[in-house]
Amino acid sequence: MTALHKPSAPNLPAAVVRRVGQRAALALLAAILAMPASSIAEENNSGAPAWLSILSLQLSDEYHCNMEKVLFEHDVEVGGRVSKEGRAKCLDGREFDFSRDSEHEKFKLKLCMPTVC
Repeated sequence: MTALHKPSAPNLPAAVVRRVGQRAALALLAAILAMPASSIAEENNSGAPAWLSILSLQLSDEYHCNMEKVLFEHDVEVGGRVSKEGRAKCLDGREFDFSRDSEHEKFKLKLCMPTVC
């Protein structure tokens, strides 16, 4: 056997191989479609909520802030709409208040200046 010669697969009819491949693809598709849409949309691979990743990216893009953590956050319901508010802290010590009226909008960010007494 030369280096260029590949051992042949077992003699299976090509139609059988295609059918098994199609069944595997359909099973994978069915498993994906069976997942609840909210869990797919709301969480990324790390298990963090999607809004947290969006906030982190927005702080990085607009203020060059590498987000360390969210100090607090809460949902506020007004007139049937739910908005999110809170405060995030950057690695360099800056803090930003954030709010978002609906989940399809960008966050409103405001630098939180510490008060000296």
